Amino acid sequence: MINKARQTITFGAATVPVRTYAVGLSYTLAPLATASSGLAVSYASTTPNICDISGTTVTVQAAGLCTIEASQDGNALYFSATDAQQSTTINPAAQSITFPAKVPQSYVPNGLFAINPPATATSGLTVEYASTTPGVCMTAGTDVMIGSVGTCSITASQTGDQNYTAATPVNRDIAINAVAPGPPLLNETLDSDGTTRL
Repeated sequence: MINKARQTITFGAATVPVRTYAVGLSYTLAPLATASSGLAVSYASTTPNICDISGTTVTVQAAGLCTIEASQDGNALYFSATDAQQSTTINPAAQSITFPAKVPQSYVPNGLFAINPPATATSGLTVEYASTTPGVCMTAGTDVMIGSVGTCSITASQTGDQNYTAATPVNRDIAINAVAPGPPLLNETLDSDGTTRL
């Protein structure tokens, strides 16, 4: 009768211990794990919401701590080995906002206009708007409500999520111009008190 031998797994720290999240990011596991028995080692992710693994290729799903577990189940000559782990930190990626300049708007009491073209974030996340001049304008989603003549200042922001850090806000000024009075109507004159007389 042949007694089974014990085996151990050697699985060193990740060659690149910190990576930055990107859509579709994948990398080759390094270093690979080895078993003292010489038997092949299998890999699995213990954090499938952060990363998964196929063969020795790790595919990142989200920012966070990606942990890969190496195992060797043994055979007729070797007992199964104690599992070993290797972790890689996936940091959130930076993002930026593009907010094109805006054309002036004519003052209309309680007027409304759309922010067009809109601001966009490199992350693809939704950008939010806020007015820093509430006496001149207010925002409602991607619409701007006119309050008075003046400079309407709109700030575009994106606060980030698990995969992206907050973007630096971008401000745009929009001139709200007074509308010159139109010409008098036919046979229209103004009395000395400013009232209209036909």
